[in-house]
Amino acid sequence: MRRIRAEIERRRQANEFTPWTEAYVDYKEFYKTRDAVSVADDVGFPRIADAVNTLCGSEYKRFQESWFVPSVMRQWYGDRYRVWFPKLAIGGKAVANGWNNRLSDDGTYIYEYNEDADLVDPVGDDGDPNDIRITFAKSADPVTRVQAYRFVGVFRRISNSEDGTRKRYQRIETVFPIHRTPCLPIHR
Repeated sequence: MRRIRAEIERRRQANEFTPWTEAYVDYKEFYKTRDAVSVADDVGFPRIADAVNTLCGSEYKRFQESWFVPSVMRQWYGDRYRVWFPKLAIGGKAVANGWNNRLSDDGTYIYEYNEDADLVDPVGDDGDPNDIRITFAKSADPVTRVQAYRFVGVFRRISNSEDGTRKRYQRIETVFPIHRTPCLPIHR
């Protein structure tokens, strides 16, 4: 402990010391003037409803589902997109109802399977064009251990494993637009 204090003091004297401070970012303030969420933002949302409300300009109070189509989004996109909130596996083990979700190291693929089930729904050779997910993965900050949902991209399901037990998604976008207000129906 003395060596650490001595090193800190030495660096202070040499004007080389930068104290660590927790860099908390208030997602409401951060996205107040932005028109899109981006992977590069690396901003966490404490709850699913917080992410959906920011993305859609909605006023949801809570959600339990890990994927769904928010009613407000249907106005813009129909059923083209789903929002998805996978909890990433910890130490290779599933953390939510047997669902093991892994994000590749480079962030371009998500692998999903259920540790308690043998099969997943089929997908054609070209993937399922209707399985496009705006994805916020839940994980813990490695320093603070605070868990949050972070936007990791828009993913499209591209295949199942050869044995049919695992799904694979590929990132197709790193940015997605934010809608502040619901669109109004067009009256003709």
